[in-house]
Amino acid sequence: MSTVHTSLNDILKALKGLVVMSQELEDMSISLYNNSVPDMWASKVGNSFPNSSPVSVPWNYCTMVLNVFIENIDVIFVIFYQLQKKFTHVQTINLVK
Repeated sequence: MSTVHTSLNDILKALKGLVVMSQELEDMSISLYNNSVPDMWASKVGNSFPNSSPVSVPWNYCTMVLNVFIENIDVIFVIFYQLQKKFTHVQTINLVK
């Protein structure tokens, strides 16, 4: 994980012009642009998590779920409000005799 963190920081510095972009960083940026795992990361991790899907697939799924939630937030709010009303029983005590 430290390799991923370090290489991402290095590529950000290289894109800002703070350090010289090496061939390894350039290959990594090309791999990320093409939605694939960079060779630098794959060599460190090995085949512990083989995956043939592009890197962007989990992100696309997450944004899709979030958009559905946002589009239906008013309905979700009403459902939770009604459930809360149904299952919350407030007992009143008559203090006046």
